[in-house]
Amino acid sequence: KQWYQRRVAITAGNVVTMSLYFEPLSRATIGAASKLTDMTRQQDLFSQARTLMEAMSDLLKTSKDCGGNPNATTLHPRLEENVETVTEAIQDLRMTLEMAPESGLSTSLIESIHQSRGLLHEPVADTVNVSVMTQHEAILTNARAVARASQDMVGKASINPDCLSNLAQTISEQYGLLVENVRKCADSPGSEPLRDATNQLADPCSELVRTSAVVQSNPKDTISRRELSDHAKGVAQAVHHIVQSLQNSSQGTAACIEAVTVIHGITGDLDTMAMFARSGTLDNPGEPFSTHRENILGTAKKLVENTKQLVAGAASDQQQLKNAAIAAQGTIIGLAEAVKLGAGALTLDDVETQVMLLNACMDVAKALANLIDSTKDACGKTTDDPSMEQLKSSAKEMVQSVSSLLKTVKSAEDKASRGTRALEITVDAVSNDIKILDNATLSAAPATPEDLIRAAKEITFATTKAVSAGNTAKQDDIAAAGNMGRKAINDMLATCKGAALNADNEALKIKVLQSGRSTSMAYRDMLEYMCEALSANNTDSNQLREHSKKIADCVTDLIECAKELKSGADWVNPDDPNVIAENELLNAAASIEAAAKKLSLLQPRKKTKKEKSTDCDSALIPLL
Repeated sequence: KQWYQRRVAITAGNVVTMSLYFEPLSRATIGAASKLTDMTRQQDLFSQARTLMEAMSDLLKTSKDCGGNPNATTLHPRLEENVETVTEAIQDLRMTLEMAPESGLSTSLIESIHQSRGLLHEPVADTVNVSVMTQHEAILTNARAVARASQDMVGKASINPDCLSNLAQTISEQYGLLVENVRKCADSPGSEPLRDATNQLADPCSELVRTSAVVQSNPKDTISRRELSDHAKGVAQAVHHIVQSLQNSSQGTAACIEAVTVIHGITGDLDTMAMFARSGTLDNPGEPFSTHRENILGTAKKLVENTKQLVAGAASDQQQLKNAAIAAQGTIIGLAEAVKLGAGALTLDDVETQVMLLNACMDVAKALANLIDSTKDACGKTTDDPSMEQLKSSAKEMVQSVSSLLKTVKSAEDKASRGTRALEITVDAVSNDIKILDNATLSAAPATPEDLIRAAKEITFATTKAVSAGNTAKQDDIAAAGNMGRKAINDMLATCKGAALNADNEALKIKVLQSGRSTSMAYRDMLEYMCEALSANNTDSNQLREHSKKIADCVTDLIECAKELKSGADWVNPDDPNVIAENELLNAAASIEAAAKKLSLLQPRKKTKKEKSTDCDSALIPLL
């Protein structure tokens, strides 16, 4: 436009077109000011409109003087200045209108908040199936983002009011995401209070956005800044109600998570007690085992009732689930203490029975942790959901583990059947370990190929001891073999999962896991045969030899997997003479290189000191 005004003679039509904007601008300014409730903002609006009109008038006068004459160079700078002034005036007036609470950006943000609130009770389209806890975490993140933005508004109002519009945009967006996540939880128990709290958050958010526009347009307005602070407090209170609703709607889930954590600690404690029992250093309370038997049996039976409550809690509200989880947690704590006292009450001649009793209680604790996890995942789901099938399987496993513990307690002092009982417990434990290997993700601690080789050797030792015990048919030897095999299989499977993490490719990872599974199944088959043979008093050494051969083949595969894991890395044999010679040569080369660096730093001795001493001597000779 400037080039046109400089080169082309101005016409009457151009002047008329420009002048037509003055009257509509005046009427629009008066109408907009009548909608404003703040006198200060009315005055600002009139002042900015008057500034724009004056700038447009100056631009017309200068354009007329230029007349499109390219030689009127003295007027061109004034023309450019007038254009710049008009542009700045338009931008200022536009910003004031857009950020006014009665119109512009703030109005669109408020409308967006109310539109989002209107969708709260609308059904949500089918989405990816995620857990309730994941949805609750997303809701908590959105609510905290709204609260954080509201507090930032209060702090920025006096320091940097220009950023209030961005914070208002954040509040509108986060509230929309909050409503969307709340709608996804509509079918979960306790969602109605959460929906009500989200609905109540809309009003303070809208008022906060409206007031922020007022403060941004007039940062010195103390009354508006005080209102901004009050509305921010209202937003914080509404967010607090949302957090409370989340806590109330997920109290059962939180109780399940806490219970699983406590049970994992109990499992580790029982494992430590079993280690002391193997070493023969378990404390003896000085009481007979019979004084603890009934307590253990009663507590174990009570745990069966807790199992029923947990399964029922998956189909009920969060309060009932919380009560069931807390009750199960208390029962397993009491059971573990009773079993530890009962194991200590056994004599030192019954070390294997002590270990067997602690292992049986450990199986119950692991099964209960799996049951609570399954209950947490199945809570609020329909009957045809896959998590319900997992819940049924976990409940069945729980009942079996409790039944095994009851049999172990009843036969603890029966020396004639303790070996067979130990084998049965080991068979059940190995079967459960195999299920965990098949279903769980690779989340174990990393293990090296050397760890896998050591675990394979432990399987060999346990197999040898089991075959020897099968040949002697002594209950004490059989019990010791069962306990040793249980620990060896458990450690080997954990090592396989850890070693598979270091595999270079997916095929090798699957091969490692398959080898561990095959070894466990072969060992379990041997123990099952021993149980049947001991029950029939007919142990065939040839059959034991065949089973041990299968286990040996599986162990060989495990060792081959360890070698394949090594081949992908820089592994060497430290006892290899070539490796030793290479290391010595490298050390010698490093020593020679260090000596060469020192020699390169040496320099000839300077003669300045010697010459000074000679001059000194020549000066002393005449004195002598």
